[in-house]
Amino acid sequence: MKKHTRLEIALSTLLVLLGGSCSSGSSGESGDAAFTLALTDAASDELVSFVVEVDAVELTRPGGAAVGVLPAPITVDLATLVDVSQVLNVVNVPPGLYSGATITLDFGAAEAYVVGQTAPATLLDGDGNALAGSVELPVTVPNSLSAVAGRNRVLELDFDLDQSVVVDSGANQVFVEPVLVLRVDRNDPKELIVAGVIEAVDAPAGTIDVELQTLGGVPVCDWVIQVGPSTVYQVDGEPAQGVAGLSLLAALPPGAWIQCYGAVHPMTGRLAAVYVEAGAGTYNGGSDIVEGFIVERVGGAGVNPVLTVLGHSNDETHTSFQFNTSFTVNASFANTNVARRGWVQPLDTDELNIGQRVRCFGDLAGVTLNATAADAVIRQEPTRILGYANGPVAGGTLAIDLARIEFRDAAAFTWADGGTSPPDPDDLRAAVGGLATGLNIVQGTALEVHGYFTAVDDAGDDFEALSLVNRDLAPSLIALQDRANGLVVEPTVTSTELTLAISGSAVIGEFALLDRGFVSVTELPASPAPTIAPAGAHGLYFLRDRSTGAVSLQLDFAAFAQALDALLAQGAGLYNLGAVGAYDAPTNAMLSGLIVVTVD
Repeated sequence: MKKHTRLEIALSTLLVLLGGSCSSGSSGESGDAAFTLALTDAASDELVSFVVEVDAVELTRPGGAAVGVLPAPITVDLATLVDVSQVLNVVNVPPGLYSGATITLDFGAAEAYVVGQTAPATLLDGDGNALAGSVELPVTVPNSLSAVAGRNRVLELDFDLDQSVVVDSGANQVFVEPVLVLRVDRNDPKELIVAGVIEAVDAPAGTIDVELQTLGGVPVCDWVIQVGPSTVYQVDGEPAQGVAGLSLLAALPPGAWIQCYGAVHPMTGRLAAVYVEAGAGTYNGGSDIVEGFIVERVGGAGVNPVLTVLGHSNDETHTSFQFNTSFTVNASFANTNVARRGWVQPLDTDELNIGQRVRCFGDLAGVTLNATAADAVIRQEPTRILGYANGPVAGGTLAIDLARIEFRDAAAFTWADGGTSPPDPDDLRAAVGGLATGLNIVQGTALEVHGYFTAVDDAGDDFEALSLVNRDLAPSLIALQDRANGLVVEPTVTSTELTLAISGSAVIGEFALLDRGFVSVTELPASPAPTIAPAGAHGLYFLRDRSTGAVSLQLDFAAFAQALDALLAQGAGLYNLGAVGAYDAPTNAMLSGLIVVTVD
């Protein structure tokens, strides 16, 4: 069994989800506070899909009163929420303190797909029993969450797959122990996406009235989207900006599907949209969808290409799915609308090169998608490449020995199809400009680069980087899972440190790992005894008691240590542990501000 690795996820602030009457987009109406509720996840190395239902949410005031605050169950595919955070609801609530919540997840219809598998995985709980039915997670917050009159706060719920699941790829099994986290007005906010249908467009005011809906088309509430002269639109795949784009939007038929990207203004409570997609080429735009990576291409520049896309499909009614399948996508150089998130420049099919992640909209028959019609759209998606530097940056270009494209091995791609100057995966050239400044990149440095592959007729660099990470400097993950008496982990906790005495040999379902993402996953040394200490005065420390289902968050390590020590003194044993932070190999020690511990 291999631990699912994903260091991009930080264990964040905790689970509180507020709901209630829907806001029209302004905060502080009648003295109320406002909340924007959002759901997100992050990149997964072993799961291409994980569908679960958030069934109910109860919010608790300090006096103990509980109120059901989720208007209807919401089913989501968490693996689709990597780059964005999806808005679920916008609500006005009475100002004041909220001390906790109870979240109910329904796994009755949950479904997960493992990379390389075409059939859904068997879902099991942490003990290996079939996972079905509802799971309640009551949460307490030590410093009560404050709802402030006249302000809108963003509450982002994160189903942390890295801490919640263990994947056995060979057996096609996924073991689930839910960990739910929430960032409140996070310092590094993801772009928010609002999805629904257009109700009205007011060009003079620069506003769009949108009925928020679930992706299944269930109405949630109404919200006002604010746009401006710099807002970029892609309407039926056609790019435009400012007034011209708003005019295209207004010409769509009533009830057209729309997806708006941006950030919430804390005072007005409106989404300030920087980018808008509408009509054809959206999730509910009336087309079948194929999403994945271009692994082969027939046809050079200026011709109608035939693409082989390795990924998954979703029909226009979202009832028929195929996973880990090779699809043939036929495109037209003259007709197919090629788009890139936030880009107003017109693109064509020459931009669709080997390695690029794409979302294709057209008519699907079996495993062949016809994307040649005038309303067909192929969207370039931000693509994550992983590998090792062949040396330092030279002239703004970084040469990379490519290991993977997201979770796909570099060997899965037919690089010779990559145009007049095909990329060499052993020496892929990424245009990084000044992104490498201060990263100390040398020969062999592990790298993560986000961006887009260049066009088939581009004789220059192979990849245009938007961001660059030195993975050798990135945080590591200590992950422990103690079940039977094969592996024995005995924790000792003080107000300043958690020490883990490790003995025995791991059996199935157990591990003690040091996870550095794609760089390496190795056994955590038992000697010297691993220690985890707080990285600063404040952190995010989670403690879950499986016997009661209760989850608590502490911001102070000493308080967390006291709560953990009390449970251990009552006979509880360590069940799961995850900690993210700076790891020092000689001392086998980690400084972490992000820790999750589950006891049983």
